[in-house]
Amino acid sequence: MGLGGILDSGGDWTLEIEGGRDEAVPGGSLRGTASFVASRRLEARGVAASLVAHEEYAYEVTDPSARGGSRVDRRWESSDAWRQELSLSVPTVLEAGSHHSFPFEFDLPPDALPSFHSGVLRLEWRLSISIDVGGRDPSVQRDIVVPLKAETISGVDPAALEQRVEGARDGDAFTISIEPRPLAPGAAFQGAIETAQELAPGKTRVEVKLVVSTDYSSGGFNVGIDLGGGVRVESLARRAVHEQRAIWTGTLTGSEPAEGTRRYAFAGRLPDEPVATIVLPHGSARAMVDVIVDRRLRPDVHYTRPVAIGTAWSELAQLIRNEVR
Repeated sequence: MGLGGILDSGGDWTLEIEGGRDEAVPGGSLRGTASFVASRRLEARGVAASLVAHEEYAYEVTDPSARGGSRVDRRWESSDAWRQELSLSVPTVLEAGSHHSFPFEFDLPPDALPSFHSGVLRLEWRLSISIDVGGRDPSVQRDIVVPLKAETISGVDPAALEQRVEGARDGDAFTISIEPRPLAPGAAFQGAIETAQELAPGKTRVEVKLVVSTDYSSGGFNVGIDLGGGVRVESLARRAVHEQRAIWTGTLTGSEPAEGTRRYAFAGRLPDEPVATIVLPHGSARAMVDVIVDRRLRPDVHYTRPVAIGTAWSELAQLIRNEVR
């Protein structure tokens, strides 16, 4: 795939990723070639490439107001979770109109963190190539997707990888089954709930929910000087934030007898977006299937079980799609 990236002055870029996809697999390699046509003479001190996993995470800070109240502000911090840099060229001169190719190859660790995106926690991989000319360096960037391989999923409830999970709600036993395990973005899945309770196919809602929490357990005080020369003490207590959202919603599609109970089926396909059940340096994400029975004028009834999600794009996602059909 040829695509010009974010361009600075000095020439035009083309970035080719081997295999034609902007994707790198944990334990594998990211290979490609950056091509550059100089629009003017450049004295390059070198050409460098970098591959960076950049994490961003939200937290909340409670600030006291002058009137004795308080205000909660949401803030963001970021850090590099992984970085690798390569030198692609020694000092050289790039004449105007000349064409130059810079092959590159990055080796990802087997436990490379997967791409992830939510409203409070993100992990993004970016490939960058730049020509060091001093000042505004010509450069090109590309976002890279790193999937979470099923065999490297960790930090989740073991039940999330079970085919059948039993539970109880208000004394009523139920079982929820799911295939495949783990679920995969962009791939089909199917499941069923078995319960003695009578549910209404077509009206009972089923959701796959993602629950994301950041980890920012720190606090303290900030001491400053006020205009009158006195000392003020301001609370800097920080706390983690949480986000829950449905990434898929459907309904029960039918029922059949099942060993003295009823078996109600559901099926669907997750959206093709970078979500996963993961543990990152400053946060984590877990997922669940939630069968929701709407009761008028009374609290809804929820039948839930944990599930695992692996960000399995490309060939792995296609295999899962074929198995579920």
